[in-house]
Amino acid sequence: RLLAGDSIGEIPPEAGTPPIVEDFKRMAKLLKLKIEDSAPKEVALDIYRKSIHRRSSRFFHSLLFLQIPFARPLAMPDFVMGKDLDRIQESWEYRWSPRTESSLIERSLYGSTIEEAAINYLCEKVSEFASEARDRNSIEGVRMLIAACRMGLHSYTDRIVDLIETSIGEDPSFISLSESMIQLTLLWNGREPMQAHSLRSVPILAAAAYRRACYLIPTLCNTLKKDTDAVVRALCNMREMLFSWSREVFDSELFIDKLKENYLQATGEPIVAGAITGILFGLNQIDEEQLTATLSTYFKNMGNLFEVGYLEGLLKSCKELAWNRGLLELIDRKLGSYDEKEFMNILPQIRLAFSSLTPRETDRVAEIVARICLRDSVDETITSFLADDDILTAAKVDEEVTLLLLHDYLDDFLN
Repeated sequence: RLLAGDSIGEIPPEAGTPPIVEDFKRMAKLLKLKIEDSAPKEVALDIYRKSIHRRSSRFFHSLLFLQIPFARPLAMPDFVMGKDLDRIQESWEYRWSPRTESSLIERSLYGSTIEEAAINYLCEKVSEFASEARDRNSIEGVRMLIAACRMGLHSYTDRIVDLIETSIGEDPSFISLSESMIQLTLLWNGREPMQAHSLRSVPILAAAAYRRACYLIPTLCNTLKKDTDAVVRALCNMREMLFSWSREVFDSELFIDKLKENYLQATGEPIVAGAITGILFGLNQIDEEQLTATLSTYFKNMGNLFEVGYLEGLLKSCKELAWNRGLLELIDRKLGSYDEKEFMNILPQIRLAFSSLTPRETDRVAEIVARICLRDSVDETITSFLADDDILTAAKVDEEVTLLLLHDYLDDFLN
């Protein structure tokens, strides 16, 4: 730091400066951004109430879109993932560096100003989206639409909207369509700070993506193993969107009917089948007796790995099943039927299936298991399987770990 310093050097006037760099400096001065040194700085932008703050946000988003290293978001309402939507401010950190200027010079081929470069770069991406095979992947178009709104380039969205409409009709991916439906809905719900009021077709596109995604649900029995986690997340996100955000906007009966159609097929990747069963149970579309019968069938007819995959899908889509006594008794009986070798082989998958539970939820499951084992408490259940020497060793280890945590000021982990 002593040798390098933190001040920005000056280039002699005769050397010349690319117009895009001059525009960057002009915008920084207009928006009252301090670029006299390379120290990082934070700024809070009230994008709902102050026009100059909204302009700063668009400037930062344009630089991000152009991949120019200058500003990075610290906290903001995320209209893509649906997080922190109650925030009324964006928080950014910005920092000038020599890479900022060199990247601006590289992007100067797209225009002489930041706005012009962002427009031309966006048009290039749109043309690529239209000409390549990706035009069947609707989520690519939706992401470009959101990026255009964040940069304030609403007058350049008509072609993107048309491409999204076409790609939704051709998109063969349930994952892409469900994500498109969710992000389009969030975009419309956040149209005030994004100034997307003029994009009246957004709700129509969201509904079209939703209907096509629903009609693809029966095909999920053919899901490839590498796509199972993404499919389960998409199913859970759609359920969350339908029954928490947009109950009155979309026809939830279509979603439920298509889930039932897949549920009755009872084929395909186990984690997907389990997730669909869990969603239907959580929506009160199948009762506990039907759930137990379905599980018994899977546990009776399928191999160990299938059973655990099905269980993992269940718990990912309906976590409350983890403390359903009937389910735990069924699992207990099944585990009790394994010999030691079979049990050790399946143990890692069983641990993975329950890995999404919080410590408090794990304790809740343990209490129910203790009662199933005819014990009054978890402690009694555990100690009944341990020799005295094991208990003393565990107590000593616990004491040593406690001292280490206290020494490193990590005593919060002791609570």
